[in-house]
Amino acid sequence: MLRYVLRRFLLLIPMVLAASVIIFLMLRLGTGDPALDYLRLSNLPPTPEMLASTRTMLGLDQPLYVQYGTWLWKALHLDFGISFASQRPVLDDMLNFLPATLELAGAALVLILLTSVPLGIWAARHRDRLPDFAVRFIAFLGVSMPNFWLAFLLVMAFSVYLQWLPAMGYGGWQHIILPAVSIAFMSLAINARLLRASMLGRRRSASRHLGASARPERQTDRTSPHPAQCLAADDHRRGDAHRRTDWRDDDYRKHLCLAGRRALCGVGDF
Repeated sequence: MLRYVLRRFLLLIPMVLAASVIIFLMLRLGTGDPALDYLRLSNLPPTPEMLASTRTMLGLDQPLYVQYGTWLWKALHLDFGISFASQRPVLDDMLNFLPATLELAGAALVLILLTSVPLGIWAARHRDRLPDFAVRFIAFLGVSMPNFWLAFLLVMAFSVYLQWLPAMGYGGWQHIILPAVSIAFMSLAINARLLRASMLGRRRSASRHLGASARPERQTDRTSPHPAQCLAADDHRRGDAHRRTDWRDDDYRKHLCLAGRRALCGVGDF
């Protein structure tokens, strides 16, 4: 387990570096001038002299690899610079919003665990029935619907029309419901579908050892595209293997004889 964690952590380092390079290049090569934006947010006149001094102060007059190296060195020392919006250190803003972020992430995680597990079990126990179809439809919506679009629909339904929950702000538990649902919905749908498939696969895997006659009827009436069920169906096709062994051997040996390998066959096979 420790080796697995260390290996995943080592793989995370190049991924974070690659993501930082891509984001850095997208921001630098995109449209707009950071020096001009900085002066506008600071309510300073964007004269040519001010633009030149601001570019020098921000290091924008240096090559891209020098800018990235400087930013990476400062980021490793938790120096993320000054925010354009708040004119405060970025680390202070991150620490200021960290409690709300952890609270929202914790609420979404609890919602995922409390809903995906019962839904997956419920769908597996009622396979190919109305509860199963409902859970699979919810899973389809969760996978196909973006989080921002779901959040917009939730705000329009529960904040604008019904006026049950607040649309923005932070303070009470009412403000966490809509963001937590919009964040957790996709993971909830995926986990419920995976749990359903895992339970059905285990039921099929366990039923293989009971024999075709001892299997419950509701487990063998219809098939599902789960891999474990495909294995169970293959076992079911082999249920009368002992009865057909002689026929298969004879057919195989005749095939060899017709192919010209008469040395492997007896005279009685013809």
